[in-house]
Amino acid sequence: KCGMAAEAQDGPVFVNEINFRGLKKTKGDFIQEEFEAVYGAKSLGELYTELSLTTERLRDLDIFSTVDVNVDVGPVEIPNATDIDVRFVESGSRKISTGTYYGDHEASLEGALSWRNLFGRGEKLQFNLTKGYLSSSSFRINFTNPRFGDKGSRLDLNAFKSIQHSQRYSAHSEHLRGFDGSISRGNHSLGYELNWRNVFNVPAGHPLSPQAGHTLKSSVKHTFSVDSRDSSLVPSSGVLLRTEEELAGFGGDVRFFKHAGTAQLHVPSRIPGVSLGLGLAYGLLLPLDSDRKAAITVSDRFFSGDGLKMRGFRTKGLGPREKQGDHFLANGASGGDVFTTMSAAVNFPLPSRLLSALGVSGHAFVNAGNNMRVFTKDPVPGKRTSPRDILPLFTDMRATAGVGLVLPSPLGRAEINLCMPLRTFAHQGDRVRQGVQVGLGMDFL
Repeated sequence: KCGMAAEAQDGPVFVNEINFRGLKKTKGDFIQEEFEAVYGAKSLGELYTELSLTTERLRDLDIFSTVDVNVDVGPVEIPNATDIDVRFVESGSRKISTGTYYGDHEASLEGALSWRNLFGRGEKLQFNLTKGYLSSSSFRINFTNPRFGDKGSRLDLNAFKSIQHSQRYSAHSEHLRGFDGSISRGNHSLGYELNWRNVFNVPAGHPLSPQAGHTLKSSVKHTFSVDSRDSSLVPSSGVLLRTEEELAGFGGDVRFFKHAGTAQLHVPSRIPGVSLGLGLAYGLLLPLDSDRKAAITVSDRFFSGDGLKMRGFRTKGLGPREKQGDHFLANGASGGDVFTTMSAAVNFPLPSRLLSALGVSGHAFVNAGNNMRVFTKDPVPGKRTSPRDILPLFTDMRATAGVGLVLPSPLGRAEINLCMPLRTFAHQGDRVRQGVQVGLGMDFL
């Protein structure tokens, strides 16, 4: 039985037979392929390792409610023979789910209807509808094939429609319609997106009004991601590295190259519960059109400032901001084409048993960053962009510091911080949040 692994981890073994029971809609050859590595096991220790990895992959498909494995001695006439019985209980084909999440500075209610294991190989078709408390909404149809081509690749196809409202910070709304698809293998993903964007609801006479209207983006994307953190919300050890490159201009009317990246390093200390976290985020947007200003709009630029990355700044409070007369507009954030944000934090447990039981911990942090427009600003006749133009990104770096509480929640990572600006520039339109600031979401530094 399964317990024999503890007695003879290094004993030789030969997998004689694997029997699958309980499969109804799932194809037998699909499951057989998942167990290929099990047949190659040469010892009991290796066998149980492969069985553990295989059953974990199957459970991740979300098409089985139960995967039970029983290992027994095989025919006595075959030396070291082992027989394996795997019993499956398939989940229902249809699933309805609801939930809440926080993204794009807005809390939303989400409902989903999905059909699982459509063709017996783990495929899923899902309809998602979300409604935000600020009246943003989205609808998405997603088809996923987790074993596309071979068991190491994944296919995702999406059709989407959404309305996002940013009047409070950036004086516009945006209507997005289109489709995208990607093939993922290992740490890499390659995809294509066709996105019809409409910037609207810009107040008459607002400096952002020239950017209102329709644009069509046709682009290819590449994503690389490695994540060894022990927690995606409150990590104490591990590394995160994620980069994304996008090239737009395969048809459509916007042409640019965009690169963004995020890196995190979390190191535990010798003091129980105390760890050091270092983070870096950056982005670069290069227009590929001769008319630099017309080619890029708020739909594609970077925005900085929130309660989880560039703490101590209001939402979209750091970066280029439009003026009326001599005054910067509170809803005038127009985004930059280059940015960087850095973070260093010490995470520590709290002396309260109640708070610790709830998963609440403390941290002390320092953030530094900047966001500016270099490549998409109004061109000066006879002047070309030079490497020196990017120097203010570093020489005018802003900085903040503070302490706060951190709590993992169903909506993401929640922070309540006391922030102190260390270096800001009011004459450049910085909108600072001094004192208490609350942050909630999945992305943080």
